[in-house]
Amino acid sequence: MPWNAVTAQWHLFVDQLCVDFRFLEPAALVRFRGDRLKMVTYLAETHDLTEREACETLKMWFERNGRTTLETQAA
Repeated sequence: MPWNAVTAQWHLFVDQLCVDFRFLEPAALVRFRGDRLKMVTYLAETHDLTEREACETLKMWFERNGRTTLETQAA
């Protein structure tokens, strides 16, 4: 899923990201507004990952869950 699509619908992803990554805080995600660099840094810091691991983890998460989250919200 392209990151610009993620950014455009960021509010739809906040809750599910917090469920799947238990150390994320919804308020922080809302403040980031889809800023990829901030999100990667935050995920790395909160989940004991390198920034590269966090980047790859987010990429895989959005590939696996992004469209499902959008479809669920649209229904």
